[in-house]
Amino acid sequence: DFIDKKKYLKYDEKYVWYEIGRNKLKTKKIPRFIPFNEDLAKLLGYYIAEGWARLGERKNAVGFGFHKDETDFAREVQYLLNKIFELEAKIIFHKTRNSLQVIAYSRIVGEFLTSLCGKGAKNKKIHHLIIENGKDNYVKTLIAYMFRGDGYNGSSSKTVSIKYTTTSYNLASQLKFLLARFGYYASIISRKKTKDNWNTEYSVKLSGKQLLRWNEDFRYFKIHIPNQKFFRNDSFYIDEDYIYIKIKNVKRKKYKGLVYDISVPFDTSFVSNGFVVHNSAAGSLVAYALGITDVDPLQHGLIFERFLNPERISMPDIDVDFCQENRGKIIDYVKKKYGENAVAQIITYNFMKSKSVIRDVARVLGFTAKEGDKIAKMILPGPVQGSTLSIKENLEQNPEFRKLYETDKRVKELIDLAMKLEGSARHTGIHAAGVVIAPGNLEEFVPVYVDKDGTKATQFDMGTLEMLGLVKMDFLGLKTLTELDYMRKLIKERRGIDINFLELPIDDPNVYKLLQSGKTNGVFQLESKGMQNLLVRLKPDKFDEIIAILALFRPGPLMSGMVDDFIDRKHGRKPVEYPFEEVKEILEETYGLCLTGDTLITLSDGSKKTIKEVVENNLIGEGVLTLDTKTNKIKVGKITHCFDNGIKDVYKITLQNGLEIKATADHKFLTPFGWKEVKELSLDKDLLAVPVNKSIINTNTKRLINNFNLALLEKVEIKLLDGDIGFIPIKSIEYVGKEHVYDIEVKGTHNFIANNIISHNCIYQEQIMFMANILSGFSMAEADTLRKAIGKKKADLMAKMKEKFIDGAVKRGFNKEKITKLWEDIEKFASYSFNKSHSTAYAYLTYWTAYIKTYYPEEFFTVKLSLEKNDDKFLNILNDMKDFGIELLPPDINKSKANFNIEGKGRIRFGLARIKNVGEDTAKLIVEERKKKGNYTDIFDLAERFDSKKVNKRVLEKLIKAGAFDFTGVDRGILLANIEKALATQKTKEKKTTKSLFSLMGKPQKTEVVYEKGEPLTEGEKLRYEKEALGFYLSGHPLKAYEKELKNYVLKINRLFEKKSGDKVRVAGVISSIKRKKTKSGSTMAILSLQDETGFIDIRVFIEKLEDTSFLEEDRIVVVEGIVDINEEGENVSLSMNALDIYPVENLNRQIRAVRFILSEEKAKNGVAEKLKALCEKYKGNKEVILEIVGKDFKAEIMAHSDFYVDINENFKHELSQILEPSEFNFE
Repeated sequence: DFIDKKKYLKYDEKYVWYEIGRNKLKTKKIPRFIPFNEDLAKLLGYYIAEGWARLGERKNAVGFGFHKDETDFAREVQYLLNKIFELEAKIIFHKTRNSLQVIAYSRIVGEFLTSLCGKGAKNKKIHHLIIENGKDNYVKTLIAYMFRGDGYNGSSSKTVSIKYTTTSYNLASQLKFLLARFGYYASIISRKKTKDNWNTEYSVKLSGKQLLRWNEDFRYFKIHIPNQKFFRNDSFYIDEDYIYIKIKNVKRKKYKGLVYDISVPFDTSFVSNGFVVHNSAAGSLVAYALGITDVDPLQHGLIFERFLNPERISMPDIDVDFCQENRGKIIDYVKKKYGENAVAQIITYNFMKSKSVIRDVARVLGFTAKEGDKIAKMILPGPVQGSTLSIKENLEQNPEFRKLYETDKRVKELIDLAMKLEGSARHTGIHAAGVVIAPGNLEEFVPVYVDKDGTKATQFDMGTLEMLGLVKMDFLGLKTLTELDYMRKLIKERRGIDINFLELPIDDPNVYKLLQSGKTNGVFQLESKGMQNLLVRLKPDKFDEIIAILALFRPGPLMSGMVDDFIDRKHGRKPVEYPFEEVKEILEETYGLCLTGDTLITLSDGSKKTIKEVVENNLIGEGVLTLDTKTNKIKVGKITHCFDNGIKDVYKITLQNGLEIKATADHKFLTPFGWKEVKELSLDKDLLAVPVNKSIINTNTKRLINNFNLALLEKVEIKLLDGDIGFIPIKSIEYVGKEHVYDIEVKGTHNFIANNIISHNCIYQEQIMFMANILSGFSMAEADTLRKAIGKKKADLMAKMKEKFIDGAVKRGFNKEKITKLWEDIEKFASYSFNKSHSTAYAYLTYWTAYIKTYYPEEFFTVKLSLEKNDDKFLNILNDMKDFGIELLPPDINKSKANFNIEGKGRIRFGLARIKNVGEDTAKLIVEERKKKGNYTDIFDLAERFDSKKVNKRVLEKLIKAGAFDFTGVDRGILLANIEKALATQKTKEKKTTKSLFSLMGKPQKTEVVYEKGEPLTEGEKLRYEKEALGFYLSGHPLKAYEKELKNYVLKINRLFEKKSGDKVRVAGVISSIKRKKTKSGSTMAILSLQDETGFIDIRVFIEKLEDTSFLEEDRIVVVEGIVDINEEGENVSLSMNALDIYPVENLNRQIRAVRFILSEEKAKNGVAEKLKALCEKYKGNKEVILEIVGKDFKAEIMAHSDFYVDINENFKHELSQILEPSEFNFE
């Protein structure tokens, strides 16, 4: 892969060589496979610094130039060439200069080295495969050997610095990037060429205290380290508190008086002038006054010091969310502002993973899309959430997949080819938000390219750009802003009302009535079932409670029970208590609560490192196993902070399966009843959460794995959740003395599986700042510094702050014991608190969407339907519409617009653009043509008005299947059979000319349409095609055909929320999708997405327990009996089922055990019972008959004799429906 594949290149299993000339003379054979190890790293380092290559047709050589005193280096190169390539090299001393050369003759080696590291000093580089995949130790060796050649050790008694000089800017940038990976900050200093034939030099320079550990990392290029605490020079200086880079000093001037200052980037002010913005900048009164933000910080108690304060080192910024459709305008503005050549979007690389590569190869080999998709779906999920197994791993772990591979030759060929391609880069894309801005021409800093749409983007991804120090900004659109803009315009168009969202009253009782009802589908951030339940319980009646809800609805507060306390205090069921009366005003909006964000800690060594090792080695960025508390799934998170918490009293907790963990008394663990401190745990009642995946349980010894398995076998009480955790009873808790304890912080989930725990946090960070200000006399700038110090657990700064906090409060007359307790609470809570400025800005969007839904429901739902692309969410909107009394009309080629449109009160027409394969552009053309020349008469008329580029077979087919031509009265099956005939009528240029001539003499008569024969669609086919075109069933539902049998036999999916987890239920629906996965026990489980008229539910089915699985395919109607699982933790209430039995709806009669007749006393006496008796005698069978008679004050149940057992067939059902009402019988 790294040499030219010329026609005279030859190779076998071990070697590669050239055969030259007519006589085919063989050159020196070179080993074909060269591993990247320490030897190659050394040679590449030498080559990058001192190497050259001459690659001619006849004369080829590779050389290394050194000073004559560097004979040791020369001999090492000679040795490495021989060891790696089995190539002999000569050392040649220059006769007049103080230099020597190491020369070897091999074109193959020359091509190999230049391919990896470049040819010519200006083009030297480090190959991207080494940067991306090279082991750290080998990369460090390569860098050290580069420094041997072109490095300079500038250490002296006063300073320490080193630099590497090159004429290759690419190499300098790569070196800076790699040094950053290993924790070294380097700057690039350029020295312009002084003569025309000289190249610009670039020096990668490192200075200061960071070099104290250089010799440990780069042992092959050691430097002299002066015996000093820190080091300083003109351009770079580090001390314990700051990094100085070409900045002499930053001082505070003593000045009394009014000072005003504001700095807003031009591109941000442009965005804010055009669109709604939000962020912590909501705390800036000046930003509000200038119209940059729309949130009044005084009204909501937001703090400017959160945005900018004298203690802040980093510059303030305003993150911007804006209407999705205007993102392009923002980028155009930035290009105009900073220069077209200085701005680009950012590339993303998409690799061929197991599922996608199977689909791609299947398509090339001639498999149908359905066949390829079916094979791809057999790939099981991987150990990390969202990942999949590789093809090789899936062959090993999925017996069904392996069997198909071994028995089907076509599939074997497909899989073999796919395995070879797996992992290859498939294509590139453009990052959804990222834009990079350079201080000059971007091409001088990074490589760029232009995609097929003409978009300029970097060839480096986002992480690499940040490492190189370029400015990266996120220009991301917020869908809700787009929706609000559309709703506002539609209301103006239909009703003539111009809504100004900023002028809406935020105390409208009807809006709060909607929120209290929980009917908030489509309302910003209030769409989930869990949030709707919270709204019903809390019954918010003021804007501050909307702010609180958005902060409350997080895993920590929900699981801790603090949300329940918040609700009880709001409704007066619990007293509101405050630590000090002076902070009552601060805390009363949250009813005195500090809401927590603590998370799971359990004894697990998933990262195979002790927490002591993690902290002492400061492994920030290392991946560790963590629990996603929304789904209870184990995944990988990144460490963001490491803490050494010193010596403390600890307790050992032992579980009944042998697991042990040590923690301090105030640390909390997850129990089935929420989070509890060690001192609150009960041996009799409490169980602790543990991972149930064996690979995660694995600790330092196999004993615990065996004990865990033994516990399962011996039926130790284990309560399992839907996910990767379960609960184990506590065996003992004992004090074990004082031990060293540690802590880490994990990004996002804020929990990890190790020997420590994470604390709760207050609901708003602003409350901490206000309390410090009021109780202890802190300035708001000092209060913000306190918040950040505690949040980042800076021990030295916290100690200073603690003393000032307590002393300041005592001087103001507060009780020292109480203020110390408050400090301890703040210390625990502050690190994971919630920014109120964010919550406030979002609360406005929440209120505005709720306002539109309350007063303008037609406009609300029309926009929601037009913009919602997800079929599941679309169906939720449809169900919600029914509750608001709004009807969705089917698509009609003569009435539908491109998007959904309102047809009078309570009626919305389906939009053509939402039909699959039609798209927005074609839909707009169809509507525009209709406006110009009138309605379409039939499919022939539509086809005739457009050429095949605009209306082709796929478009026409989906329009018919969606019902857009039902107005013709012709069956959809007949219309589908006439598509080819309709397309044949599409006009040519000659036809257009003919029609123009006819128009001079009057309108031509239209010929009568004659349809070719075709088969009308069955109801099932009609619905299946409809779902294919629309993504869901609109005119009916396949379950309608079984309505009578199912009515009293199964529950609707949306009614399952009324049940409790663990209840046995029965549902019926259409299988929308099937996924297979491997369970921890090794068996195969299928997850079915089941849909009825009201919603979707995931069904878990264990394949091995079913005798027949042939009916498990998409679009089949099945009945499922199982255990419902309702997970109310986290942001959503998720619904799923474990199937106990599953069968096709056609087998429903076999499953029915009995028929129950339910008669009133009066009806039983009026001869109905006799009619039922005659019916039973007519249809004798083996199904039981139960007669239930209901009187005014009694209910009697009679089991019929076996002589009256019946055969429940279609004729029986039909005749029964003639005797009884649907509510008077059911099947059991």
